[in-house]
Amino acid sequence: WSSVVCSSDLFLFLKIGRRPQAGADFAHVLGKEPKNATALFGRSLLSAIAHDDAASRRDRVAALDLDEQIPGWVARTYDIQMSQEYRTR
Repeated sequence: WSSVVCSSDLFLFLKIGRRPQAGADFAHVLGKEPKNATALFGRSLLSAIAHDDAASRRDRVAALDLDEQIPGWVARTYDIQMSQEYRTR
């Protein structure tokens, strides 16, 4: 998966339902590293939760273009259930 800022706590706020804090974490990472697949994928999940399908798809496709393994890593690491749709372009 994607580089430097992919600490194990990046998805913690998302997992516990603190979406504004999760969004801030993903934005912080993307501000420093715009092509961070992990943060792009996390932001795509937040957009999906907010029913913004276009933004979710855009970030998900960008994340998968950078690292096709990212959905599996997120699902395994954080025990986040997601449909097959969120694992593919």
